[in-house]
Amino acid sequence: TFFANYILAKIDKKEFCLHNYNGITKIVDPFYINSKNETIYFDTIEEYSKYIGPTWFGVAYCGNNTIVNNVGRYFKYIGDDRNNNNNNNNNNSDNGNDNGNDNKNFLNLHTKEEFTNYYSNLYDKLMDPEKPLKCVPLNSVNPAYN
Repeated sequence: TFFANYILAKIDKKEFCLHNYNGITKIVDPFYINSKNETIYFDTIEEYSKYIGPTWFGVAYCGNNTIVNNVGRYFKYIGDDRNNNNNNNNNNSDNGNDNGNDNKNFLNLHTKEEFTNYYSNLYDKLMDPEKPLKCVPLNSVNPAYN
């Protein structure tokens, strides 16, 4: 009967949307477990935003554009300009200009053979016994990052 009561109690779910620089993450019924091993559910976006801290831009109810951050300030989310670009591929394909692509080909390599040759030459240069690669330590002077 406990399980059935739990299911009936969870019919009205709270859906929160977390905003960060990667996008929006939808969370259903966020909770945490306290020191007494009790499950505590968040009722409002204000409570949840204080819990998640400054890692996220803020929290909103899904479908609502009002966001609250971890210090209690409210913002309006107006959308993502990166994903709303109009892709007019007709002009790009006519003149062969690929300036509108998000995936830039900086090496100007177009075929698999060109990639293979480029990376094999790069590998050969790095493994050249006459000019050995010098050891570069990958640690920081700041001990917090080691």
